[in-house]
Parts: sequence; C-alpha cells; structure tokens
Amino acid sequence: MSKPPEEEDRTVYQPKGSAPSPPSPAAPPAPPTASSPPPASPPPPPPPSGGGGSRQQIADGTVLNGIYRITRFIARGGMGEIYEAVNVHQLDDRVAVKVMLQHMAEDELVAAMFANEGATLTRLNHEAIVQYRLAARESEGRPYIVTEFIPGPNLEERLGQLKLTDAEFLAIAQKLAAGLGTAHTLGAIHRDIAPDNILLVDGDPGRPKIIDFGIAKDARGQSGTIVGDGFAGKLGYVAPEQLGEYGRNVGPWTDIYSLALTLRAVVAGKRSDMGGSMADAVRKRMDVPDLSDIPPPFRSAFAAALQPDPARRPQSMAEFNVLLTSGAISGGVVPDIGVAGYGGGTQLVPPTPPPPPTKTGLGKSSSEGEGKNRLPLLIGGGVAALVAVVALVVVMSLGGSDTPEPGPDTEPSAPVADAAPAAPAITPGTPQFASLAQQASAGVPCSWLSLAKAEGGAAQFTGAAAVPAEAQTQVAKALQSGGASASTLDFGNVLTFPQSTCAVLDALRDARGGTVRIATPQLSYEIRNEPYDTSTGPTEPKPHAKVLIQITGSAPPRQTALIFVYDKGAPEIMDGKVTRELVARFKGTMTADGVSFALPYNLSHSGQENVGVVAVSSDSPLPRDITTFDAGWPQRFREGAKAGRWTVDAVWFQVADRQPG
Repeated sequence: MSKPPEEEDRTVYQPKGSAPSPPSPAAPPAPPTASSPPPASPPPPPPPSGGGGSRQQIADGTVLNGIYRITRFIARGGMGEIYEAVNVHQLDDRVAVKVMLQHMAEDELVAAMFANEGATLTRLNHEAIVQYRLAARESEGRPYIVTEFIPGPNLEERLGQLKLTDAEFLAIAQKLAAGLGTAHTLGAIHRDIAPDNILLVDGDPGRPKIIDFGIAKDARGQSGTIVGDGFAGKLGYVAPEQLGEYGRNVGPWTDIYSLALTLRAVVAGKRSDMGGSMADAVRKRMDVPDLSDIPPPFRSAFAAALQPDPARRPQSMAEFNVLLTSGAISGGVVPDIGVAGYGGGTQLVPPTPPPPPTKTGLGKSSSEGEGKNRLPLLIGGGVAALVAVVALVVVMSLGGSDTPEPGPDTEPSAPVADAAPAAPAITPGTPQFASLAQQASAGVPCSWLSLAKAEGGAAQFTGAAAVPAEAQTQVAKALQSGGASASTLDFGNVLTFPQSTCAVLDALRDARGGTVRIATPQLSYEIRNEPYDTSTGPTEPKPHAKVLIQITGSAPPRQTALIFVYDKGAPEIMDGKVTRELVARFKGTMTADGVSFALPYNLSHSGQENVGVVAVSSDSPLPRDITTFDAGWPQRFREGAKAGRWTVDAVWFQVADRQPG
C-alpha cells in the first residue's frame, strides 16, 4: 500500500500573505478560493521547504505571452503558483494563471507531464469544468496554464449552508457527472474530486466548476501523474484503489466514487468521515458508507457508486447518470428545466411511468451499461402539461380543492373566449418525427446517429458518438425546438468512440446520404477462436467475429468501397476492387453487376470493441490518397465526396470476447 505524499505535494489554495497552517484533524480549515481578496500589505512569509526560492516567482505587472498581465498572487501548492491576471487586449477578461515551480520545471519528466495536462485540458469544453485557455512557457522557461477566473467560493466553504431540494441536488450531480464524463472521453481522470476543487460561480450551487486537474491521470495508460501512480487526492474523498486496494485499478470509476462522497458531504452539510489515517481510511472503505443523508430517490445510485470493488461500480459517468435519473423518475423528482450536461434541460418526469427496459441487441436491457441511456422527456405540449400540474398543486395547497361559491357582492366572471386549438404534436411513428429526428441527429458533432425505431411515444437511436449522453441531450433539445413530443429517447445502442475519431466521424457524416444502403442483422458479434472457410479452404483456428454485411441500392456502373472505423486504431479503407475480392474470399454473394452483395466478413480480433463499417458508392475507384489514412484524410474525404458525388451509409456494432480465459 502506498503512502500519501508530503503536504507540499498537494496544491493548497492560500491567499497572499497567509502562511499555510497544518490542518487539524478535528476541524480542518476550509481553504480560501481564487476569488478571496488579499489582506492589505501583509509581511512576506518565509519560503516553504523543499526548494522553489521566494514565495512569488512572477512579479506583478509581468505580461505573459504578450497577452496576460499578472495582477496578484493567489496561492502556492506543491506543483505551482496561482496568479490572477487580465488580458491586456480586453481588460475585463480576468484569468487565473498556474505557473510550475522552478525546481519542478527543471525535471523534464514533470515538465512533460505538466505540458500534457495543458494539451489535454485546453481541449475540454464543458460548463462544469473551468475553461483552460492556453498552455505555454514564460521567459524563464517555466510552463504555465491559463484558465478562466471564477469569482466565487468553493463548495467546501458552503458545506452546511446549502439547502437543496431533491431536484436541485440532482441538477448539481448531473452537471458534475457530465463534466467529468467529458474529461474522461479525453483520457483524463481527475483523481482529486473533493468539495474544495469545485468552485461555485458567484456562489451559485447551480453553477459548479471543477478545477485543478494537476494530478490527473491519463486513462489511456500513456503517462503517470505528478504525484506518482499511487495515492493522490484528499484522504476523505479518495477511492479504495487510490489507497493501494484492488490492484490500484484507477479509472473513471475512481472519480465516480469521489464524486459520490463529495455529493454526500453536500447533503450532510459536513465533510465525509472516511478516516483520519490511512489504516482507518482503508477500513471505512471495506463497505458502502452510511447513506442515510442521501435523498431516498438517489440512494441506489450512490450505493452503486460507493461499492468498494471498482468492478462493481458504474464504469462511466453516463452510467452513473442513468442510475440517478432512474431514481429521480421512481421518486417523482422533477429536475429544474435548463440543467445542462447529461440532463440537458429536457430530463423531465412524464405524467405516467416510463415503459420497462427492453432488451437490446447487445444482450442487456437498454438501461444497463455504458451509454445505455433512456432519456425521459416532456417535449412541446408535455411542458404545458407539467406547468398545469404544478399550478394545480399550488392551488390545492393554498385553498383546498373546493371551489368557493360566489357571494352576493361577487361580480360574475366575464365569458372566456374559446382557446385556439393547439397544433398537433409531432410524435414518434409519424413521418414528420422521422424527418425531424434525421435533421436533429445530423447536427450533433462527433457522431453518426440513426433513428432505428419510433413508436408508442418512444424513439430509439443507433450509431456512434464520442459522448452518447451528450449527443442524446442535443437531439432532445433539437426535437423540442422543432415541436416534437416523446416520452423517451433511447440511446442504449449508440456506441462510444474516442475523441480521436471525431474528425473521421464528422467527415463521414458530412458526406452521408444517397441511395447506397448498408445493414447488418446484429448489434453485437461474439469473438470465437475457431477455423473459418475461405475460397482456398479452412484456416487455422484464430480469434475472429463473423460479421454479415449487406450492401444494396447502388446502381451500375458504380462500385462500393468499405471503410472500417475502430474504437482503437486507425480506420481501414478497402476500395471497390478489394471489396469484391473479399466477397469472393469469404464466399459471399454478389449481384451480376457487382454493386449489391452480402459479405460474411471475418473480423480479426485485435482488442477492438466497437466497430463501424461505412459503404462508399462511387462512379470510379477511390483516389489513392483516400485509401491511405493520415491526419489529412478527413478533409480529403470531404472534398472527394463532394467532387465525386459519392453516397455514404454506415452501420455500427460491438464485438465481444466472452470466451473464458
């Protein structure tokens, strides 16, 4: 079991002029925030132990990168110093600047990890995460990161002061989960989620911002962390695997555990008592902690999130959000309209319970597993129905249910003109809904979405997206804007692909359309280690999935190329000639003109889990630069598709190795 780092190895926000004081086990002080004003003319404190020179590395007035002028020192931690600055070209633009300590910048590994943090976080864009704007080096060569400046206290300082309704609690939980889920798609695991690392914009608990990814771990396993691969984070909020348990298996589930403890502290109004020492902390994490403070509708979600074994927790923030939502529905909780992230402002409770989960092609119910999202909606006319229900409750609570009889002095009510009939809602199963759904899904970046089924008030989508839950929210908002009404949007069969595939997905989606159609009869194929037949005879046993691909709708003399998109690794492009050879090799069938065929393709298992197969129909063979994949391929594909009148369609499925061992 690893030991926690020394105190100087943790970032502690401290206002200018105040010496860091060791926390008391009984009542540890709440750390000041970046918005706390410095005291007037304080005496300079002595430099901390462990190197690093004077307290303030960068002088007030220094301009970094010709853009940001330092205005004051805010805090010092084990890794760097925090300053407030302004944009010299836009003085009302306040920012926070995190500058690495000189003695740490001299360590090439640490500097590289700091730069990696900046490169990753500047790609993050979510309302619940502080915005990272720039990663660069100042004149002395020290790396620094610029973020937006948050005027407000941290959540730690507001513990015991927040009185939240269940709906408000759910809204905060969903926003934080959505923000962390976005970071996870880029491979960044925070590992230090705690109340003091969540700022409240202008003190508003409905506007939380996650800060300090300084000890974030790359989930792709390509790097360590600033404080090493063992313990990181505050003892009261870390997951068991951060204390050396369960093989130190750190991943998105680690942030889920810490987020659950953080939210537990919010409703309890005090810090979570999860151990004052390493041994005590490990002992208190052997079981699910007391959840009596958690509102009843959400206890099952928190019980899952706080399982000691990481394998038994939700494996993604999207899955945790599904559990929260399910509890809200069963508990009759109506979240505030306008919640962003996974809730998206459309996650309202329908007047009748949603239908039970149905089985999907992946072998699980559509409410299970990562990305298995069923978003209950009241869109269009449903919102008016909700308002009417709330109004009725208010009237009954104020005056009872009896209608007062008019008295002798009561003027008779004026006749009310008949209201204009409401326009019929666009519901699932109608051509209008299908058309609107196609338009809505076409506008979602980093995705390929298709309406698979729409009936009985529910709409089911298939396809691929970097963050299915956020794609779901965007589609819901677009449907609402178009006047559609549905009780459920089911994104349970929308597969997750990494952010690295976004450029490819966007290029393919931009070229989507035409007469070519591609289909596959299953949404999941199993890997088997066995021989398979080819045109030259059976092969030796090898792991593969037998995937049936059917192409129709292409007219002579057009030919069809195939593009395989993987969740791991670069796409694989096969031109029309290679496609025809594959049909012959794997004993498929093909029409005489060679444009429609069924290909029983044997997909070799190389660690892929989610796969897309794209059909590209064209009048002539694909150009050579399209059959070779590199960074410029997406743009070349767009240009080629437009110039060559290519038609494009795709299917998406999962391959799973369920064999023992």
